[in-house]
Amino acid sequence: MARYAKIDRRTLNDAKYMNLSDDAQHIWLEILIHPSMTGFGAMRMTVSGLASEKGWPLERYESAFAELETNGMVKHDRRAAFMWLPNFLKYNAPESPNVVKSWKKLLDLLPECAMREDMLAKIKELIGQMSASFITAFQTVLQNVTVQIYRARPTTPEKANQPAPKKQKAAFPQKQLAPQPDADFVSVREAYDRAKQEGPLTGYDEYMELKRSGVWPGKEVVLAAIASWSATQKWATGYAPGLKRFLAERQFMKRPTESQPAGYPLFQPEEPMSEQQRKQATLAMHDVISKLQQKNILGGLAHEGMQAAGSC
Repeated sequence: MARYAKIDRRTLNDAKYMNLSDDAQHIWLEILIHPSMTGFGAMRMTVSGLASEKGWPLERYESAFAELETNGMVKHDRRAAFMWLPNFLKYNAPESPNVVKSWKKLLDLLPECAMREDMLAKIKELIGQMSASFITAFQTVLQNVTVQIYRARPTTPEKANQPAPKKQKAAFPQKQLAPQPDADFVSVREAYDRAKQEGPLTGYDEYMELKRSGVWPGKEVVLAAIASWSATQKWATGYAPGLKRFLAERQFMKRPTESQPAGYPLFQPEEPMSEQQRKQATLAMHDVISKLQQKNILGGLAHEGMQAAGSC
């Protein structure tokens, strides 16, 4: 970044300058020598920021700044916070090709916007009138610069006396309706509640995931597994896992090794399974295990489940 800038003494004789108000003349000179001004004659800045630095009310600074804009002495993209003095290089032309090459780093300090591309186009035209070494140096500056197409954006003056926008009532987000579980899940949930009381939708996401992945073995298989596990000492003493974990870990594919005395199970299916239903459940379990093996989900657990299914 340049530590100095040239200010032509003829500025005081310039008609545009002489027709400015005292405030406009003052801020014009301050913008020229602003510490953030780059060698392009542009900087990232807002009018409100300059007013704050000066300690002026925003309305006063805006009024003076508008004079500079009207006379074409400064251009400002408020949305991009890009401020540019179009005639800066007319009085601060680069003194050597190395100065031009140094602009490459300065370009990253400026916001990308349509006005920045207008600036580069004007500088290219100016450099084109210099020697070949300057032209070559400027080409290195533009090496990685791509031309963008920017939408026209409405610019809103930053005036302090603008009426504040009316506050709109906050829109409360609509409540999402709870999912309606199907009959299979309701049956499984009711059966599981006899071993562990939980919310009516606990485990529903895991149930739906099993169905989506094609691993769901069917209501009868899961109910039979719940009946078997409810007979164990662990479940009987209140240490049954939640249905969410039971389904996520596919515990219905296992069979417990310990059991309570006859008649102790906390849950039995409402109607005993017929031989045909048992065969259908066994075939369904074999099909599920086959799918799990193909997807390499269960690993050793698939073999264990197969043995348990064969013993049914």
